Amino acid sequence: MNKAISIYPRELNKEYELKCEDYVKLASTFGFNKLFTSIHLPEINLLNQIDTFLFLNNLACKYDLELIIDVAGNSLINILETKELLDKVLTVKPFIMRLDCNYDLDTVIKFVNKIDIKGFMINASTFNETDAIKQVEQLRNINKNVLACHNFYPRKQTGLDEDFALKQDSIFKKLDVDIYYCLPSIRNLRGPLYEGLPTIEEHRNKDMHYCALELIHKYQCDNILFSDEFYLEDEFKAFNDVENIETIPIKVHLLSDKYDKIVLQKHEFRYDSNSSFLRSLSSRKMAEFSDKISKENCNARIRGAITIDNELYLRYSGELQVVLKDNDADEKVNVVGYIEEDELRKLEYYRQGYKYLFVRS
Repeated sequence: MNKAISIYPRELNKEYELKCEDYVKLASTFGFNKLFTSIHLPEINLLNQIDTFLFLNNLACKYDLELIIDVAGNSLINILETKELLDKVLTVKPFIMRLDCNYDLDTVIKFVNKIDIKGFMINASTFNETDAIKQVEQLRNINKNVLACHNFYPRKQTGLDEDFALKQDSIFKKLDVDIYYCLPSIRNLRGPLYEGLPTIEEHRNKDMHYCALELIHKYQCDNILFSDEFYLEDEFKAFNDVENIETIPIKVHLLSDKYDKIVLQKHEFRYDSNSSFLRSLSSRKMAEFSDKISKENCNARIRGAITIDNELYLRYSGELQVVLKDNDADEKVNVVGYIEEDELRKLEYYRQGYKYLFVRS
């Protein structure tokens, strides 16, 4: 999997440079191999943006990351027409150009004739199929390496929905173009809106495990961009958990501490669980040695309920289940707690090989 972090331009100082290096070093230890930045932010002087670009180029060289540079037509023209800027850009190692907006092919060709690049990245969210085919063909005539990256959406309620994103993916997959998705932070949000930078609107303000599970398994995504800045180590660890099929924590609400020994442990769910109930293998093994489970709180089993079979279920007494569809009460089944919807949806991927550690919310 290709994994990129983002660092955006600002005025450089020693403290900021050290912060960037610490971040790049952290990302590299988790296998991130690309660094995304921009040179067309309207609120920052282009010279300052180029200086940040040069600084990040040095970091990328030091930690063996490939650079992806977000550009627009105006920035390309200004660089080509300003010797000071052009001379600076000529000193960096080859990079991938992400073509954002307001560019024309002639300007791109002029730029590439002067500056060595490793390929292009185009917007996966904004082209219809006809235009996508045309863009990819034209760019491949200049450089055979063409990638795509979905937009990120700083403003709430503007991100993509699932059906549209998957439809766009199908266009680029037919063209054999790799596609990146943007994965937001909930710990260090980028200004000025501080609402996260997701591709998928549903991922806004959701935790890393949730978003990563969806992108990797539902969207079959092989390329990820951490689109906010300076994610914390626990967010990298969470993504690593999902990528490498490690244990996923699940927050649970328990009605008492009576069943902590059965509930608050690592659960592996039976592969043959059905669409109504997830059956914990871990609890069945423990049930053979558990105390007798008395009948209590045999309420309706709504979606998200955690249940434990009581002594009326004989040898099944002690088995933990998670309810996926609303069901009636059963006198042989105790309701002992609940899992909220966002946490519950992480359990949908149990057949991918995940184990889940239930922790008290």
